[in-house]
Amino acid sequence: MPLTRHLIEVICRSMGRELLNISRQQGELLQTLPWPGNIRELRNVLERAVILSKGSRLRLDLALPDQGPTASLSQSDNVASFVGDFLTDAGLPEKEKANLIVALNHAQWRIAGSEGAAELPGIKPSTLTCRMKAIEIEKP
Repeated sequence: MPLTRHLIEVICRSMGRELLNISRQQGELLQTLPWPGNIRELRNVLERAVILSKGSRLRLDLALPDQGPTASLSQSDNVASFVGDFLTDAGLPEKEKANLIVALNHAQWRIAGSEGAAELPGIKPSTLTCRMKAIEIEKP
């Protein structure tokens, strides 16, 4: 994690951005990934995350497409809603529900605040609460 924090600091400084925060979960995720390109590959991923992140929180999900919000869904869940290269109308609500559940789990079901579930998909906490009611998401 010290290497990751150092690289984020160097990248942010070189891009003239304020220092972005990386969560403990994101740091643990980076440690579990294989890095065949070694430090250069890690730096490239972090640079992409810094460029794509808004606010003060690093968004690794944007830089690691295979680790994005739907990465925890099973293969059948991903394929079931797709027809060709687009989602069917029936598949959209299921994808939204799955995406919000992943965000809620990542934030340990905290909706608002720093690293809250609403911040991950970039919506207001009140919007997340409303959507949770509409698509019947309840805390387990």
